[in-house]
Amino acid sequence: MEKIALCAFLLACVLCVQATTNVLFISVDDLRPEFGAYGFSHVHTDNMNELASNATVFKFAYCQMSACSPSRASAMTGRRPERTRVYDLKTYFRNSPDLPDVVTLPQYFKNNGYRTAGMGKIFHQGVASGGDNDAISWTDPYFSLRKDRRFKGSTHSWVASSEPEDEFPDALLAQQAVVKLQELKQEKFFLAVGFLKPHLPFIFPDTYLPLYPESSIGIAANADPPVDIPREAWNNYAELRGYSDIDALSLSKRVRNAMPDDKAKELRRAYWATMSHVDKQIGVVLKALKDNNLSENTTVVLWSDHGWHLGNHGLWAKSTNFEAATRSTLVIRAPHVQDSLGTEVTKVVEHLDLYPTLLDLANLPAHSDLEGSSMVPLMKGESAGWKNEAFSQTAYKRATMMGYTIRTPEYRYTEWLSFNKRTNVADWDNVISKELYSHDGDDGESYSKYENVNLASSGLHTAIVEDLSRKLCAQTTTCTRSTSP
Repeated sequence: MEKIALCAFLLACVLCVQATTNVLFISVDDLRPEFGAYGFSHVHTDNMNELASNATVFKFAYCQMSACSPSRASAMTGRRPERTRVYDLKTYFRNSPDLPDVVTLPQYFKNNGYRTAGMGKIFHQGVASGGDNDAISWTDPYFSLRKDRRFKGSTHSWVASSEPEDEFPDALLAQQAVVKLQELKQEKFFLAVGFLKPHLPFIFPDTYLPLYPESSIGIAANADPPVDIPREAWNNYAELRGYSDIDALSLSKRVRNAMPDDKAKELRRAYWATMSHVDKQIGVVLKALKDNNLSENTTVVLWSDHGWHLGNHGLWAKSTNFEAATRSTLVIRAPHVQDSLGTEVTKVVEHLDLYPTLLDLANLPAHSDLEGSSMVPLMKGESAGWKNEAFSQTAYKRATMMGYTIRTPEYRYTEWLSFNKRTNVADWDNVISKELYSHDGDDGESYSKYENVNLASSGLHTAIVEDLSRKLCAQTTTCTRSTSP
């Protein structure tokens, strides 16, 4: 009888290990959480919705900095920008003096016996990842697409193309992922697939336009800047202004809604059509996972580096501290955590929490120097003791000024400070401006109801401002102000 019990125990252990074997990490560039799983029905994303329906949807997941390279460096290393020292699109996180011998998320899996493979955009490409997509992180040679003149870029902010969809870059990435899954299915693997869209320019098959009739497209309901917004909180959306059709408008750079309504509708329609195109490619990859009998022993992550403004507050693109830029998509399907399937987490979480979560789900040893926490308890419905704050930041004027923001369930509070990029220190003793926005009643299903009035100088929320200011200071190693109440 004892032998039978022992055998059963050992079998259970084996099954547990098998159940946590693989990771499929799907990254989608500039994807704001605006689809069915997040309460938005106007965007057609059947595959993401299907994945989310049998997974954990994190309704309030926040990046550490709403720009591609800083956000990705932070998530992939599990450290805040203060330690990666990545505030732009050129700095390589491995050059940070605060991160000697840093081990990235895929590298940690590699060092623990996994075969790691990457393709598309996982780290920010180019010099920001050492010119080789951080080759040390991967077991297999990294797969990058060859440039195709039809899709490599456009002088126009969006293009509805008549080219065959299976020749689009993200479709080619999906096809490569299908091949890779077939190749990897007999091994423990960490496969990262980084889709390139809906990043600008919005290039998508013209077959998606009928999904979004012109008559159904409106402008953002909160298209004007927040009342009492400080100038440094405003982003001139230079990323978008570089396209010929936007440049031709000669838009004002003052704090105002400068985008003509017709152009705003065009951009919103094109962004959503591009989302639908990417969604189809995600479906191709998920089907391959199922066809190779890998769905039940593979943790699937759907993640975006940050959000994106679609005219909210009169803003476009990212690189702000507002909700539209800092909140991102995060969905995790862990089939071996039964309590997590088909659930929502409404506690605030950070991208920093992703690294320790995936180690936890894979039963790997904990990493001793990460700044986040495992979200597995949240996935099981155990929220006691979980944090109530998420922290992000945004650089202004080439990082001569830094905006630090804290998001709690009830508020967003931001302080703008002078910043010395060389010493990596902000002047916490001299606050240039403050912002306080209420999120009372926010269920994550509206981009228009919140952050429309800056309450910081109203005089009615002094205690709240003081409390959140202390918490902002406490989360950084460079603030010398007192954090005592």
